[in-house]
Amino acid sequence: MSVHLFGIRHHGIGSARSLLAALELLQPDCILIEGPPDADALIPLVAHESMQPPVALLIYDPDQPRRAAWYPFAVYSPEWQALHFALTAGIDVRFMDLPQKHRLGLLAVSEDKPVDSELSDEDTESALEETSSARLPFDPLGVLAATAGETDGESWWGRVVEESHNPVEIFEAIHEAMVSLRAEHNIDDSVEQHHEALREAWMRTTIRTAEKQYERVAVVCGAWHTPALVERKTSKSSDSALLKGLPSVKTVATFAPWTYSRLALSSGYGAGIVSPGWYHHLWETPPTEVPARWLGRVATLLRAEGMLASTAQVIDGLRLSQMLAGIRGRGVGLDELNEASIAVLCAGRTEPLDLIRTKLIVSNRLGSVPPDAPAVPLRRDLTAQQKKLRLTVSPDAVTMDLDLRQPTDLTRSQLFHRLNMLNLPWASTGRVSTHSGGTFHEYWTLNWSPELDIRLIEANVWGNTVESAALAFVYTTAAEAQQLSIVTLLLKQAILSALPPAVDAIVQRLSNLASVTHDVGQLMDATQPLVETLRYGDVRKTDANLIAPVLESIVVRICIGLYGASLNLDDDAARLFYERLIKLNSALQLAQDNSLLARWHEALTSLTESDSTHALLAGAAVQLLLRTERLNTIQVASGMHRAFSIGHDSLYGANWLEGFLTGMEHSLLRDETLFALVDDWVVGLPGEQFADILPLLRRTFSTFDAPARRNLFERITRGARQIEVEVIDEARAAKVLPLLRHILGVQP
Repeated sequence: MSVHLFGIRHHGIGSARSLLAALELLQPDCILIEGPPDADALIPLVAHESMQPPVALLIYDPDQPRRAAWYPFAVYSPEWQALHFALTAGIDVRFMDLPQKHRLGLLAVSEDKPVDSELSDEDTESALEETSSARLPFDPLGVLAATAGETDGESWWGRVVEESHNPVEIFEAIHEAMVSLRAEHNIDDSVEQHHEALREAWMRTTIRTAEKQYERVAVVCGAWHTPALVERKTSKSSDSALLKGLPSVKTVATFAPWTYSRLALSSGYGAGIVSPGWYHHLWETPPTEVPARWLGRVATLLRAEGMLASTAQVIDGLRLSQMLAGIRGRGVGLDELNEASIAVLCAGRTEPLDLIRTKLIVSNRLGSVPPDAPAVPLRRDLTAQQKKLRLTVSPDAVTMDLDLRQPTDLTRSQLFHRLNMLNLPWASTGRVSTHSGGTFHEYWTLNWSPELDIRLIEANVWGNTVESAALAFVYTTAAEAQQLSIVTLLLKQAILSALPPAVDAIVQRLSNLASVTHDVGQLMDATQPLVETLRYGDVRKTDANLIAPVLESIVVRICIGLYGASLNLDDDAARLFYERLIKLNSALQLAQDNSLLARWHEALTSLTESDSTHALLAGAAVQLLLRTERLNTIQVASGMHRAFSIGHDSLYGANWLEGFLTGMEHSLLRDETLFALVDDWVVGLPGEQFADILPLLRRTFSTFDAPARRNLFERITRGARQIEVEVIDEARAAKVLPLLRHILGVQP
């Protein structure tokens, strides 16, 4: 019986090639791989013809899906190649790391939050990193590279392992190096030290079991662990004691697509894979053709982006890279190819290098998993709909313009809205074009990320299909909601998502809440979503008869309580009320219901007739009534004179003017009477009062667009007033001075 340890670098091409060569020589009976035993049942899927890396093993707690761990694999990952080798040769293969049922259990115990608490996205990402890979406080390969006089541990590893002609001996050399490193570098963090001890104790226990069953056992693990795995005989009792009583949670394992851009973020010992796309190119390209084919890919990319890149430039770039490598005494690598690309293909400009790095060096290649891989029902339903609707699943942003008059596009839109309702933001909406009073076009951006797989697992609690999950979510949320704005927004989402069974329940809940709500602000917030919901009636076949009565009831209650709600407001409260006022007016204009508009204009008139209303709201009410021709210029002038009368201070007048003028720049330019009214008021302000209200005036006019401000300036400049200086007739004044002195008792 013999055990052979192969210390590898995660996702390292040199490790993968040397490992395959060593396994060919050894022909083991069993291969143990550093990975989660929870996923042993999924290993046969690695050889499935539909399995295309990059992919990741996802291990999660079904009761708390956010508590999960990822194990990403590229096609050139040593672990992936070892799995393929074993499956192809019919060799028994299994994972041997500390199971995630215990690692997630330890994570749950160590958290300050309760086990059943919901983690934020930041907590989730941190947990994924911590539970899926060792996080050492230093890079062992970086230390070895520095000892060898180099700065890049990854490049040093690749050069040393790649150039080795005896892979078995190179693994022995790496093992000896790690023995020395472990003797000199201790892990100071007690938590991390305990975590590593548990993992290595479990791996030693697994190896002991395999030794009893097989003649030749190959162990594939991170190079750092090989020294600890040699000590199997002396540590048996201590390993058993250490592993006794570990906390445990239920786990489920599946494969999920991964991307090279995610692989570049963090992996292995935390050093990351800075160039996964480049590694993929190295893996699939014969070594002698790597530089030429790479520069050819760079040229193709630049041409696709509208830049010039000729075949002659590719040849010149290849020669330059070879010369640079010769000067440096090494083979052509990515550094030389990047420098040649900048100098020759990019004409010395470094900006295109960012494009090359994103598209080629890192790459956003998305893997795929077999359709029969384990997945929650919701994931299967979404996959089926993506295929049926011919939707592209890509990590790159894909823009779609949907014409809602087309059945397929309408169904796509409904799917996107349902997913967003379930907190699955695969598609984000953009600008909307309107035609003939109906919204016929929607613009969406599709961008898939691996984290959505976890969110799909979470959302599966609502239902096994996207439609049933969305319905259950709507019913529950509507029943629990206590604010009108939440229910109205939910109604809009339900209609956009084409969930007719839920609309009746939401409308009933909305009606019940509206009947007992006395807060005019909440009623105002609820109106706009209702009007926007009616806006989709023509395209989405919405029954307006369900919503119109609720809208009318809410608007009537607003109009009745508007005046009372506008009284005794400070400046901050008045500004919030002003924003609601403007939004509500826009919504009612969009609704085009004459009876509702008539009630609304009467309510606005009540704000203009009372001095108790905040000046900002009174001015805004006058503007809105002027726009709809409910007031004429003479009536506006009367209201302005009242606002600027001696009964109010200049601050009141400035606030009134802000409410009146915001958004009125073009009317101010066109209407001579309106311009004269404002101009007379500003010119007539005393110096001290003008200085006090200048910041308010500046804030008001800063809301005007740049052309309007420029035109106003030119108009004021052209029509600058001449300051009349009154000349005093001293002879006539001298005649009245004696009488004035006598009256005032002033001596000459």
